[in-house]
Amino acid sequence: MVVKIVHDELVATLGDDGQTIDLNAVPPVAIMMVGLQGSGKTTTTAKLARRMVQRDKRKVLMASLDIYRPAAMEQLAVLGPRSRHSDAADRSWPEAGADRQARAGTGKLGGYDVVLLDTAGRTTLDEEMIVGSRRNQNRGQSA
Repeated sequence: MVVKIVHDELVATLGDDGQTIDLNAVPPVAIMMVGLQGSGKTTTTAKLARRMVQRDKRKVLMASLDIYRPAAMEQLAVLGPRSRHSDAADRSWPEAGADRQARAGTGKLGGYDVVLLDTAGRTTLDEEMIVGSRRNQNRGQSA
C-alpha cells in the first residue's frame, strides 16, 4: 500500500508521460551527471549508457571526473563491459577529473555519439562545486 501511494505521488509530481533526452546535436553530446554524494550517479551513468545503446542504438563513452573517488573509474569500467553497451574512459589518465575537454575530444576521435561525464559527489552544494561545474561546462562548449 505504501509503495502504491509513493508511486502515485511520484507520477503526480513528475508526470505520467515519458520524456526522451534530445541528442540532436553535433556528436559527441556531453551529459554531465551531478548530484550529492551517494545519490547513485555512477550507477545511473552506466544504466543510462546501456539504455542509450540498447534502445537508441548510440555509441556511448562513460568518463569519470571524480578525482576524490578513484573507484568510480573502476566501477564504470566494470559496469560498462558487463552490460556490453559502451566504453569506460582510459583509466591511465594521470588526473581523473583534470579536463572535460580532453574527454570530449576522446569521444569525438572514437566516433562516440554521447559522452557521459560522471562527476564527484558532494555532501552539500558548495561554491567549489558550482565553479568547477561551470568551468567544465565552458570547456565542453569549446570542444
